[in-house]
Amino acid sequence: MTKNLKLALRILVSLVLIFLLFKLGRISPQLVFSNLKEANYFVVLVFGAHFINYLFSAFRWKALIIYKTKTRVTIPYLLKLYYIGSFLGNFMPTNVGGDVYKAYKLGKDTGNMSGAVAATFMERLLGVVSLSVISSASLVAFWGVRGVLVFFVFWILIIAGFLGLWIISRFIGIFKKFHDAVWFYKESKKAVLKALFFSLFVQIGAIFSHFFTSLSLGISIPIAFAFFAFPVIGFISFLPISISGIGVQDNIYVFIFEKIGISAAMAASASILYHALRILNSLIGWLFLTFDKDFRGSISFGGDEEDI
Repeated sequence: MTKNLKLALRILVSLVLIFLLFKLGRISPQLVFSNLKEANYFVVLVFGAHFINYLFSAFRWKALIIYKTKTRVTIPYLLKLYYIGSFLGNFMPTNVGGDVYKAYKLGKDTGNMSGAVAATFMERLLGVVSLSVISSASLVAFWGVRGVLVFFVFWILIIAGFLGLWIISRFIGIFKKFHDAVWFYKESKKAVLKALFFSLFVQIGAIFSHFFTSLSLGISIPIAFAFFAFPVIGFISFLPISISGIGVQDNIYVFIFEKIGISAAMAASASILYHALRILNSLIGWLFLTFDKDFRGSISFGGDEEDI
């Protein structure tokens, strides 16, 4: 299947899911638009929650980079890459599209492309793994047996992916280099555990970005429910079947919010506002690209220098 065909199918999936959301859910677009106009000052806190998410993602990434490449990079440098990757991801078919740029830029600046790719891959993988574990209880609670199946299918795909990489690496040199770079992390439980620890704070930032979005529309959600519901929304939205989770996230929002008596129109409004705020937040990356195209950050090799 060609890239263009995959992109076309994901666009189609998003459009169909949005159509079904409004048609079958009998949601009035005019009502949704009216709800969005009522958004209050809590939207500012959404950007703060996004910053926390990116900040601890940068710490997680840094732990893996230092171990793999013996290169010290600053958190501001990695934050810039995160924002730029977020912006570029708006134009790519999957949620991880921006990681391609992040890995390339990091590899170019450090002179260690395979190490940068491996660190970026592991950073994303550990993030998804931690999200799957955190959301597992919610999957079972909301979907029962189907939730268990989703969880196990995810892990089967992860294992199959590693087995496939191992098999391909035995015949293709470039994949062998990548396989060896990723497998390198099995020797450092400390780096992996440190990255997983930071993943908890990454997820807290993600949860509060959804939570504050809902509050901005006057939707009162118990904080315990937020920690229970939003991880599973994030996990399912991450599946690469639509464009940036559009359509998938919105339907899941409606399904889960109705569990606590929130109308479909209000749930859809919260999801659409979240999409808009996420895209708006990513424009910070556009500013970095526009005004700071050649940034390199502070990088040093092999020493114990303090990061700036």
